[in-house]
Amino acid sequence: TWTEECEREENKVIVAWVQRAHHDPVGNHHLFSSPIVSGHQLRARLAQIELQIDALGAQMAALRTERDAVTRDLQSVVYPVLSLPNEIMGEIFTQYVDTERNPMLLTWVCRSWREVALSTSRLWTCSWVNLPVKMVALWLSRSGSLPLDVDVEFKDPQSSEELCKILSGYWARLEAFSVQTKMREELLHLPRAFSRLRKLQIYSPHVVLQSFDAPQLREVVLHSHSLKEWRNILPCVQLTKVELLVCNIEEYLVLLSQTINLEELTILDELYHHNTPIRIGTTSVPVQLPRLHTVSLWPEESCRLFQYMTLPALADVTITVTMNWDWNMFADLVSESKCLLQKLSLSLDGVAGDTMLKFLDVVREELTSVRELTLICPSNQTNAFERLFGTIAKDLTLMPALESFNITECQFHVPFPPLVRMLAARTQHDKEGVAKLKSFQLTFDPENGREDGEMRDEDVDSKILGALEDLRGLLSQGLQVSIQSECERLGSNIDPRLIRAHSYGEFTYSLSRKIEDIGRL
Repeated sequence: TWTEECEREENKVIVAWVQRAHHDPVGNHHLFSSPIVSGHQLRARLAQIELQIDALGAQMAALRTERDAVTRDLQSVVYPVLSLPNEIMGEIFTQYVDTERNPMLLTWVCRSWREVALSTSRLWTCSWVNLPVKMVALWLSRSGSLPLDVDVEFKDPQSSEELCKILSGYWARLEAFSVQTKMREELLHLPRAFSRLRKLQIYSPHVVLQSFDAPQLREVVLHSHSLKEWRNILPCVQLTKVELLVCNIEEYLVLLSQTINLEELTILDELYHHNTPIRIGTTSVPVQLPRLHTVSLWPEESCRLFQYMTLPALADVTITVTMNWDWNMFADLVSESKCLLQKLSLSLDGVAGDTMLKFLDVVREELTSVRELTLICPSNQTNAFERLFGTIAKDLTLMPALESFNITECQFHVPFPPLVRMLAARTQHDKEGVAKLKSFQLTFDPENGREDGEMRDEDVDSKILGALEDLRGLLSQGLQVSIQSECERLGSNIDPRLIRAHSYGEFTYSLSRKIEDIGRL
């Protein structure tokens, strides 16, 4: 009949539609397990789909409601760091910047941090040498009325004049002023008076300043080739701390003779020209500095100053031990000055063990009051340490007041067994009149000595583990121990449980690591 024929045509259309859906190239799921279905089945399936849509719609509405509620709750949450008063945040920021970090980083975190940072004047009291000229003015404008620490570089006369114009409104607030320049002329744009200046740093081989008045000036860092002009410019009688470079020894003495209140003196290696020896003048006269208690003479030639100086208050000395200078000059200085040394730091770069022992033997009588000994040894060999440790362990009359022993800039060729035996001998003895060792610090700096590749990482770790295990017994004797390292490869095989086991009491084991797996430790 006509009706049956219509149903057959309808079924053909439905079958064709289902077959297309069954072979959907987009990858949709097949709607039916069989392509042959009736109109009744399709209507039933459509009803099921409508029910599922309604259910999903209700679920979506519930999720939206819950989302809105969670969002409101999240907005009401107050993070601890954001709940701190601005004064506390400013103090935290100040501590952060005091570690030589840029305060600009704090202004990039969020709006509230930026507002606190810009309103905390102490963050902007230090101006860095690498700041653009225009940034210097903006930077210092945020410092309020606080004292300033300004570090500038004068690259040419024009930039010098421009910077000085910017600083002209801040000269009276300068508490520390550092100048870097390679110009060979006098800086004419600086003021004639610094009312609050306490520290002046000049990093230039040639430039000099015009005469100025600085009644509060106490500390000077002067990296200049000549001191002749400076002795008439600086208020030497006020100075308590001076750092100089290698130059004519007579110029040293003339300048130092005027610094009668000097307390700390440092002479560094030549930074601008190498192999420049100290020249000894023909009219050098002795200099007495009654308040000088700390002396650091890094170039070996500078130790010749000892024969021209009397230092009754000398207590802390850093010198370079080599075979090229007369150690008796140091012994004579201590004995003739009648000073009591408390701290002795010896730079032993490449010094053989025999040389070190000879030095200690020559100055033995002058070391009876030394309480702290530091060895600075970036490239010493194992045999140099073995004999030294053995002598200190056996001869308790050598530095009988010794209470603290330190090794810095150390590489991994330090022989740990002799070291531990020396520490044990100095910690566990009962000899009358000889102090017991109270502290030991070992600071590794192995990167300078690992280029040959002779020592593998596992060898390094085994040495550290051995030292930790050997030192365990000394902790109960009251010895405070600190082992530090900046080696990138250190600790790859160290058991974290062992490190924690040695972190109790007075013992600290710290690794300043640069590698990414610091979380494992």
